Amino acid sequence: MRPPFVTATGMAAMTAPVAMAFLAALGFGLGAAVQRRALARLGLEDAGAWATLRTAVADPLWLASCLIGAAAAGFYIAALGLGPMVVVQPIVSLQVAVAAGFGAVLLGERLRTREWVGLVMVLAAAAAMASFPPGESTRQPGPGTLLALGGAAVLAALALVSRRAHLGGELALGAAAGVLFGAAVPAGKTTLETLAHPDGWSPGALVEGPAWIFLALNAAGFVVVQRALSVGRVGVISPVLNLAATAVPVAMGVLAFGEPLGPGRAAAVAAILAGGALFVHGRTGSRPGPGGGIAG
Repeated sequence: MRPPFVTATGMAAMTAPVAMAFLAALGFGLGAAVQRRALARLGLEDAGAWATLRTAVADPLWLASCLIGAAAAGFYIAALGLGPMVVVQPIVSLQVAVAAGFGAVLLGERLRTREWVGLVMVLAAAAAMASFPPGESTRQPGPGTLLALGGAAVLAALALVSRRAHLGGELALGAAAGVLFGAAVPAGKTTLETLAHPDGWSPGALVEGPAWIFLALNAAGFVVVQRALSVGRVGVISPVLNLAATAVPVAMGVLAFGEPLGPGRAAAVAAILAGGALFVHGRTGSRPGPGGGIAG
């Protein structure tokens, strides 16, 4: 299903969503690094999620990071409205490389060899996604299906948060946030396709069930990721979040929307997930360096 403002065909139809997805990745990665720097300055390691938010909202640097994230979200929404989830989401996964780069500059987090290998895999696979022919969804799930998917995501996130003492705080919280953000994508996609229907614009879509599901899951993910950034390293949290936020919507795009994946895209998604996992393995094996950085 293609919104009425998308009239090009073939590779030309993918230029705009791919460009928007790349810009979203840049903004999300930079925003995460700036947020981590702001939270590190505030010393909120022992605070709860709500206490973290109450303190952070008064910090100009944290507010600036939210503005960066909001701009990235705008590009992301545009990309999602123009292209299939199985293309947009893997490209947005480049945010892990962006976050790692800015984490090195702003936070002194250094990368090991296996982390570089993982990042190169993510970069190459995400770039390859733009070379595959475009595809469109063949069906649109109803509000009941989206609500069930969202409920499952909330339960999964709660399970991860409850196990954070065993899994590691930054890993569990990052994965929980990624599951919530990833599960919000199908609801957002449905809202956009209803809003920009081929028969005309439908503003009522902004107050229908899928829109509320999208907002609720993103709000929950935002709260969880603030807590994660207050206790962990952006170089660990961002790739863990990215793994979940890539795998969940790609799977939902194929299963719930009928979006074509194909061998090439499937290989690229697998490479992104493998590269992200390799990067996470390298990050969790690193020890904090002076000033909260990562020793090589």
